[in-house]
Amino acid sequence: VSRLVADLPLQPDEASQLAYAECAKCNIEFVSRASKAFSVGATMADNGCAEPFAQLTGAFLTALGLPDCVAGRNKICTAVRGYLHRMVICLDAGVLPYIPMAAEQLLRSPDAQDLHDFYALLGQLVPKFKSDLMPFLARLLPPLMQATLSSLGQLDAEPTRDPGAAAPLRKAYLAFLACLCSNRLAEAILCQPADCLKCALASLNSVVAADGALADDAATCRAALGC
Repeated sequence: VSRLVADLPLQPDEASQLAYAECAKCNIEFVSRASKAFSVGATMADNGCAEPFAQLTGAFLTALGLPDCVAGRNKICTAVRGYLHRMVICLDAGVLPYIPMAAEQLLRSPDAQDLHDFYALLGQLVPKFKSDLMPFLARLLPPLMQATLSSLGQLDAEPTRDPGAAAPLRKAYLAFLACLCSNRLAEAILCQPADCLKCALASLNSVVAADGALADDAATCRAALGC
């Protein structure tokens, strides 16, 4: 993967870059599938395999440092996110040192789908690690909220947009806030500076009220009420 990523930007055309990205993606996904050989009764740690998978985690995250203009970077990001989901299960707390770097790279210039997928990763991390994530969440929330509201604003401003195009991200954002509250991590929001806290509350109101798009979604309405 490291060799493929190093050579990828040097390729002369988009087709070649996509081919290299696809190879890197397949290698990362292969390791993700290999991790399924382990179970609760036969963990990576029990089998002496935690360290190699941790080293692979660091190597795969460096692949996210590719410039945004490189064709196929999104393929690699998708594969790395999937790998991180596996490592939350298999490495347990051993994955935590890699999460800040993952967030920095995955949210470098995110679109709505990137944000939606990252909220899915947070939804796995928060219930598992709870207060261990507090310092990370306190730093993450301001830029994450800003990116989310900016993306929602762009979707809403598109004159030809699908009225429901922004709904998945709105739902993911509300579910994340509700997840913080239900896991006693609301302090991550409340510890923010006053201007950021005001932005958080205003964003919650705007998301809930947006076009009534979530009115028929019972699970999302419960999440909003939980917040």
